[in-house]
Amino acid sequence: MVLLDEPRVFLQYGSASLVCGPGTDEFDLDAPWADESNGLCGAGVPGYLQLQVGTHTGWVPFRLELHKTAPALDPAWEEVVEVSFTALSPEASLTGLMGEPHEFTMPPGDYRVRFCIRGFEEADQVEDTPDSYLLQFWPGAPAPGRIVKQTGERAAYWHRARRTLTSRNNRTTSGPRPTSWIGRPASGGATGCRTSGCDARWSSASASLWTPCPGSTWTSSSRWPRPTTGFTVR
Repeated sequence: MVLLDEPRVFLQYGSASLVCGPGTDEFDLDAPWADESNGLCGAGVPGYLQLQVGTHTGWVPFRLELHKTAPALDPAWEEVVEVSFTALSPEASLTGLMGEPHEFTMPPGDYRVRFCIRGFEEADQVEDTPDSYLLQFWPGAPAPGRIVKQTGERAAYWHRARRTLTSRNNRTTSGPRPTSWIGRPASGGATGCRTSGCDARWSSASASLWTPCPGSTWTSSSRWPRPTTGFTVR
């Protein structure tokens, strides 16, 4: 059963989210990635999925499917992860950061979710967005997330970065603050990334779903992107 088949989901900062239930708009920035199982689909908040997208800014296709049991894995998908998800209400929506919500309905309950990606490695390297995304749901009891398939270096980076992001208790810091970032953001202000090849802009309005460029991770307590160097990763 197809829940949503949308060829044009607009997003910015390589971020999208799926919301299914009330009370999913206020939580710690690290909460979706709390289980540290992967860096592409964060499911640490009931009724909410945080999705890492390859395209920084643009239109990408998303397809959402509901199955009775786990579907066969299509080898055409290059990056694949699985997580558990609880749908808290029948009303749900998929939204790209800074984009419009795409609404759909699904039965409330516990599900297993497979997030499949194609073209993630090439995204933002060519004029047309080459990446596409598939979310497959089927009934299932809560279980640890896992990386099913990884083929590209960009996906490998995000898998490492999310583990660093949520491993605060084991972190040790060293060295000065990163020079590739301009100052601490003021309220309502913006900062730019000086990392070569990255034109990301930060604003307080988008902080809750902002994702860092490769080489940095985000901590809500300090409001600073921090380099992975000097941090202990579990």
